[in-house]
Amino acid sequence: DYYASRGLGDVYKRQTLKNSGNISAYNVEVYDELPSTYILDRESPIIYDGKHIDFELNNNILTFSLPEVPAQSELTVFINGKIVD
Repeated sequence: DYYASRGLGDVYKRQTLKNSGNISAYNVEVYDELPSTYILDRESPIIYDGKHIDFELNNNILTFSLPEVPAQSELTVFINGKIVD
């Protein structure tokens, strides 16, 4: 889902990761296909728990890792950017 943000054209995508298992998941790799019209924010493209997350972007496929998704939990990552023509 995409949501309006700070200014004209600025949006963020909320990515929720859920671990419904009884064991924590470690070194979780996340892949997300972004629209070709979505440009990542330069200052804070991906935020989790108030921190910047390292990522790769190749052919509109966004890849990033989280060290842990605890058992029976949900984590939310924000992908900040802008929609352009």
